[in-house]
Formats: sequence, C-alpha cells, structure tokens
Amino acid sequence: MIKLENVSKAFGGKTVLSGLSYEFAEGKRFVVTGASGVGKTTLLRLICGLIRPDAGRVEVAEGARVRAVFQEDRLLPWRTVLRNVTLESGDGAYARSLLSELGLAEEAEAFPASLSGGMSRRVAIARALCAEPDVLLLDEPFNGLDPDMKARTAALIFDKMRGKTVITVAHDAEVFAEYTDETLALSPPEEEEAPESGRITEQK
Repeated sequence: MIKLENVSKAFGGKTVLSGLSYEFAEGKRFVVTGASGVGKTTLLRLICGLIRPDAGRVEVAEGARVRAVFQEDRLLPWRTVLRNVTLESGDGAYARSLLSELGLAEEAEAFPASLSGGMSRRVAIARALCAEPDVLLLDEPFNGLDPDMKARTAALIFDKMRGKTVITVAHDAEVFAEYTDETLALSPPEEEEAPESGRITEQK
C-alpha cells in the first residue's frame, strides 16, 4: 500500500504538486497520465524516497521493496549488460532469462556504450525486474521501443509483477490498457485550489 496525504512539492518557487492525496492499493496496476510538467515524475520520485515532500506525508508499506525505471536508463558504463542487471540480485540465471525474453541474450557481455537507446531501455527494465520488487515504478518505460517490442516488454513486465503493485507514468495509456486496473489523470495545480484538494482524477 502507498498512501499520499496532502502532499505538496515545489521547485525553485514553482509549485508542482499541491495538496495531493491518493491511496495506491497493494497489488494493483496504475497508469498515471497528464501533460508535461504536471508532476508525474515528481510523484514517482516522492514514492521511492528520492525526494521529500515540502508538506504532507508519503507512506509506503513497511518492508516493501520499491524499484524504479526512470526516463534515464542509468546504466553503469564500466559493467557489462549482465552485471548491470545483477547489480542488486546477483542471480545470473534469472538475469539471463530476462535478457533472453527481452531479445538481448547476445548482448549479455556487451558494455552499455555499444547499445542502442532501445536496448539500454530494456536492460534498465531487466535490472528492475531482476531485483524482484514488491512495487515497480515506471516513467515512460517504452521510449525508443518499436510497437512489437513495446507489446513484448509490457507482457513480460506484468507477468513478472503479477499480484504486485505497478505504477506507470505514460503519455500513451493505451499501450497499458489491457494490464491496467486504474488509469489516473494528474492535472496542474490551480491558484484558487483549496490546500486539501487532490489533483488525481480516476478515469477507469
């Protein structure tokens, strides 16, 4: 379970999130949509603890393993693809299985510099899955992937995360439609908005 209570966050004097309250139920799959700059990435960073709210509270179930795939792949250039994927888990067999399912079996011993953008994206996804998280946060995870690979990768993610919580930020929610329990719209704060009001609207 992930719970946000009256969460606000500003950067450089600009309010990004204001009085945001929402509860992400355990084991459900969510897609968060909204225009650029409304705070979608900020929401994920708050949930995984990379930043703290200026006001309000973010609660994540005690002991939950939270992993994220952000828009930057953040691969370690001095480690091979396989060693990037096993960065936390150390399970080489499972890592190789994930790479194979993502069409990257032959790249296991390659270094990130030799990969295309789409390949790097899939390695980042494999690394997150290899850690076997309870909560997976995905920020536009399919950038650089063609339609067939998007479908293949989505199927793998949601198969491996069955019964666990997935929160995906996406401009194109249709890619995730068959895997989504709830689609949420995030809208920008309004000056006249009451402090206690939330800005996530359930769409599905």
